[in-house]
Amino acid sequence: PDADTFNNLINSNINSMFLHEISETDVVNTVRKFNNKKSTDINEIDMGIIKEVIFSIVRPLTYVYNLSLQKGHFPKTMKMTKVIPIFKTGNKHSMENYRPIAIIPQFSKILEKLFVNQL
Repeated sequence: PDADTFNNLINSNINSMFLHEISETDVVNTVRKFNNKKSTDINEIDMGIIKEVIFSIVRPLTYVYNLSLQKGHFPKTMKMTKVIPIFKTGNKHSMENYRPIAIIPQFSKILEKLFVNQL
C-alpha cells in the first residue's frame, strides 16, 4: 500500500482505539464545569453566555466537536488567539517586564477539555 493508505489506516485505528464519540450530555456537563468568568475571548464571548445558551447550541456544537476528533483537524477559527502583554514590575518601557497571556476562544477551551477527558 502507498503512504496515504497506510497513514489513513493508522489514523483510523488510533481514533477508534482511544477516542469515543462525544455526546450532547458530555458537552453540557463540560460547559457546566467551567467557571462563570466574565472575561471574553477573541470573539467577545464569555463562558457565562455559553452556559445560558448551551441547550440551544449543544447539537451543532457536538457535531462540530465529533467531526473535529474524527478528522483529526482543529478548525482554524478555533486556533485564533489574542496575546496581551501584562505588566509585572519595573520599567514599563522594557519588554522583559511583561508576561504574555493568551486569550483562547471559549469553544476551543470546551473542545480541549472534552479531548483531555478522554485520555
